[in-house]
Amino acid sequence: MKVAFHTLGCKVNHYETEAIKEAFVSRGAEAVGEEEFADVYIINTCTVTNIADRKSRQFIRRAKKVNPDALIAVTGCYAQVAADEIAEMPEVDLIVGNGRKSEICGLVMQKLQETTAEKKRDHDEEKAGKADVLVLPREDLTFYEDMGRIEAGSDGMTRAYIKIQEGCDR
Repeated sequence: MKVAFHTLGCKVNHYETEAIKEAFVSRGAEAVGEEEFADVYIINTCTVTNIADRKSRQFIRRAKKVNPDALIAVTGCYAQVAADEIAEMPEVDLIVGNGRKSEICGLVMQKLQETTAEKKRDHDEEKAGKADVLVLPREDLTFYEDMGRIEAGSDGMTRAYIKIQEGCDR
């Protein structure tokens, strides 16, 4: 399975994307570039400006054009605060809020199994905006989610990421 990652926003998002990538690779997935053909696209979003929201939507649509059969999973701050808006996009299969980013690899694997089973049952039915939304209410996001240490050089950078906070407060 090939998985592509696209990150918008802060260093926390970059750290978390690297942690998510390591989780996929440890389960046997191949990480590919964000513009490459992939079976799964993980988009880690930001919502600090309307431009960031727009860039997130643009990349979601672009990824689906690269592989119309790909599973599109959206996470990050935009996913957290505008899950209903993103769920309306027919390209999106899974929306994971900030409090569940550490679970995204398992959630994607589960969704892939469900999708495969559904295709076997009714292979002619078209998907239309039926994204799974797994977002905790904002008031439940009071904990620090440690996603482990990220090795230097895993994304071409020369410094390692160390997470010290849970993103911004918009």
